[in-house]
Amino acid sequence: MPNLSEAKAAVDNPASELPWMEPLRWDACDDPNLDLESLASLPCWVGLEADQRHGIMAAVLIFRGAGDHCAAIVATFPLLPNVAKMIAILLEPLRVSEIVHDPWNCTMYLQGCSEITIHHAPSGSALRARARDLLMTLVQQQRFHHGRQASLTTPLCNLFLNEHGVLRLPDCLRANISAAPVHALLLAFSSAYITEITATPSKAPPAYMQGSDTPQPEASPSATSDAS
Repeated sequence: MPNLSEAKAAVDNPASELPWMEPLRWDACDDPNLDLESLASLPCWVGLEADQRHGIMAAVLIFRGAGDHCAAIVATFPLLPNVAKMIAILLEPLRVSEIVHDPWNCTMYLQGCSEITIHHAPSGSALRARARDLLMTLVQQQRFHHGRQASLTTPLCNLFLNEHGVLRLPDCLRANISAAPVHALLLAFSSAYITEITATPSKAPPAYMQGSDTPQPEASPSATSDAS
């Protein structure tokens, strides 16, 4: 797995010092026994991303299990006219809850396939940031499991988060590595955990409202209000 040196990272990514995903944490989530047959009974969310430069369609399948554990399986397909049919065959025996894609890159390859129903991916920079944070949390807690597929692990552990909150590969790696599997992973993960990442944390009531025996303090006579 090609990892950049700190010196090279500083040149290509002045706003970053280390890859977004720590390779050691990611490797700790490796489960070599993961396969579609063992996961087929679990609900599944699918993310699709096309990469014309490398001629592939990446499909990442997220399976949610008990205890908020999840597993990821990645498959890549050549960008052929029948790529949608090949994806449909892969998904046919699974409990697919939703298939999401980036319409900018994928629509032209998925049109006319009646076997699968595609939805637009959840969008918005805030949502993407929450999805990344939750994914990182599950990885750190070793509740995210994967089979160390090179097509996903290699780009994931070489991506940098720039100052605009965008994950990108350094220029020196783009010719040889496709980031499509990572984008497909985040699409599928956002769909699988849409409830969690869109939930607004409830604001705790003021201390004086938390106990019925504690009276609410009177407003100070000198206090002024900016509320309109």
